[in-house]
Amino acid sequence: MSKSVRLPGFDSTAIAFPSDAITLSQMRRHDPEVFTFDRLTDARADSIDAVATHGLELVLAERSYARAAGLSDPHPGDNRTETISLLNDAYKEYGLSTGMQQTRQLVRDFEAQAIRQAEKVRGRSR
Repeated sequence: MSKSVRLPGFDSTAIAFPSDAITLSQMRRHDPEVFTFDRLTDARADSIDAVATHGLELVLAERSYARAAGLSDPHPGDNRTETISLLNDAYKEYGLSTGMQQTRQLVRDFEAQAIRQAEKVRGRSR
């Protein structure tokens, strides 16, 4: 996954992502080795699967926003199909999706939110 790029007008906090529903309890059950007193002080965010899952969502949302805003792809090296497949695995593990069809719909939903943001920003500059 490539580094996040700042996009003018993009506000990820205004988007409802499926990973928003992941609880600390689910994260502890999924990654018990990370959620110990000794490991938490040394844990990096990307070592927690729920955080990595949100990172994948951000890649797709930023790409949708950029495309709709007429900006260059902020994540040109990331393969959309592969990213959705990884999200499908994570969503199923966290109980957010029952399979690929539902995952694709969840992705379409947050991508649409990103596109609406871009259209508002693009509309103001005309």
